[in-house]
Amino acid sequence: MRADGRVVDLAAAAAAWLHIDHHDPYWEREVELRLPADVGKFLAGGVPSRALAEAALAFASRSATPTGIGAEPLLVDMSNARLLAPLTAPLILCSGAHFQRPGHREFFMRNPHNVLGPSDRTQLPTWLGENFEVQPRVAVIIGERLNRATPAEAQAGIHGYCAAIEFRACDLHKISWAGPMFHLQYPHAQTFDGSLMLGPAIVSKHEVGDVSALVARLSVDHDEIFAGGVPGQWNELVDWICQLSAAVTLQPGTLLIPGASDDMIVRPSDASQCPAELISSATSSSRLRSGTAITLQIEGLGNIETRLD
Repeated sequence: MRADGRVVDLAAAAAAWLHIDHHDPYWEREVELRLPADVGKFLAGGVPSRALAEAALAFASRSATPTGIGAEPLLVDMSNARLLAPLTAPLILCSGAHFQRPGHREFFMRNPHNVLGPSDRTQLPTWLGENFEVQPRVAVIIGERLNRATPAEAQAGIHGYCAAIEFRACDLHKISWAGPMFHLQYPHAQTFDGSLMLGPAIVSKHEVGDVSALVARLSVDHDEIFAGGVPGQWNELVDWICQLSAAVTLQPGTLLIPGASDDMIVRPSDASQCPAELISSATSSSRLRSGTAITLQIEGLGNIETRLD
């Protein structure tokens, strides 16, 4: 987004750059191939797609009111637009609770189609309970196909980051037992529609720099409930990507959501029928109800401002 509150119509700018500046007779096919609406496919296009996007942005920056083919305006006022989630991921993998046992990692999958964008409003499913937690997150966007990635490949495969808000139904987030076996009920507590909201933009890792240095500020009805480093064991991110890619191929556009392991701990219990217990240090708020305003600010990644229906 530009400082004047307008955004560039990237496809129109790319078409103008190819057709007007370079007289490319195949500009329509080039734009369709290199700048698809699906961000995952755009990332899969690699360097050529990103180069065209950069050229289009430079073309649109030549004047205050740039125009394209047939004098088509290349800038759109945000008051006439609605920001969607920056991508529909082919796969979303989230870190789970931290077990007090070396070498054990938990992760779970989310439905990519129930993710909301920064202009959306969400309705908490109160039939799942009345107590919800809200936490700041940073989503990691994979930019390359990764399968059994080495640490170097995992590091290179990170395209960028995106601000995110996560909701959790506390009453359903518990340990479920089946004889001597147990599991955590992530799908029940964290995969309802709107349980994950993504911010307005994907920012490349080169622009972000040290992700562990990012500071988040989360407010509920203008009362700040979180201020500090974004949750996530960021020093273990590359190792986590290596382990995930050994279990499932990570396609361009895949989202990884670190963080839950920072605020949920599974530890041994003295109870004979429940030899483990789940401890949460996340911010719980009974104030999350219809009309509640929630704001997340992460410098460098943008803001999310939403209101619960």
